[in-house]
Amino acid sequence: MMLKNDRVIPNFDDEKNESLAITLEPSAGVDNCVTVNLDGSIDTANSAFFLGRGTKIIDSGFVNLIFDCGNLADLSSTGVGVFAALLRMVRRRGGDLVLTGAQPRVCEKFRLLGFAECFTLKGDREEAVAFLQRNNAIAGILFPKTFACPVCRKNLAVRGTGRFLCPECGCVMGVNDQGQILLG
Repeated sequence: MMLKNDRVIPNFDDEKNESLAITLEPSAGVDNCVTVNLDGSIDTANSAFFLGRGTKIIDSGFVNLIFDCGNLADLSSTGVGVFAALLRMVRRRGGDLVLTGAQPRVCEKFRLLGFAECFTLKGDREEAVAFLQRNNAIAGILFPKTFACPVCRKNLAVRGTGRFLCPECGCVMGVNDQGQILLG
């Protein structure tokens, strides 16, 4: 019997974790998009599993990811780091990552660790799809865009709107839908 996730990505369910269940649902309306439903917690003990599953999703061609965090009970700093790694992976491939339904406790971890500005948080899947549709439409007109970091002057390339960290100096900047670079 083929499991539900294996219909979306072959052999996805070959690896499981007791403290984190992942289910996949294709997302209509956005190219190369999948909703990743998370149920449980992400901590140091299962972060390698989460990174492995996320990498498999991206390597399967899904570069626009919607993470439904409504059933994500807790998130460690290591888990935030995995989300950051996945965000870098999809952006390098011209995609984006959106978190939906995150509980205040989970949002607070992103804020405390200084990552709140780097991630797009939306209330539900419909808002996430609308954001990705708009972002993809704009990206086709204005992007890719190359610019110098306003702090360290390192040359950077972005493929769409959103918040970014300079890998050289750690400066947080945003790119708006007019292609303007903003600090903070």
